[in-house]
Amino acid sequence: MKRTIRGKVYDTKNSELCYFSDISSDFGAACVYMTESIWKTKDGDFFLCFDCEPKWHLFDAETRRSLKKKCKSITPITEYDVDLWLEEQDNIYM
Repeated sequence: MKRTIRGKVYDTKNSELCYFSDISSDFGAACVYMTESIWKTKDGDFFLCFDCEPKWHLFDAETRRSLKKKCKSITPITEYDVDLWLEEQDNIYM
């Protein structure tokens, strides 16, 4: 997944995976899969990647449009935010 945000490129193909979590089970049968991952770019910037594939037939047209915008997202975060996020996940950054 690749996004340009405020002039910076965030690309999972050219970044180091720091943390990966399959969170599909947290959402029951509504999704085929749902993952969250934290990545570090070659420049040392961090970003949170959210990726999901809902079971589209379970949702009305308006909800589908809303979900499509949210199902593949990249959010830049600071190293401090990475530590806080991982603490909430009960994991340790490596």
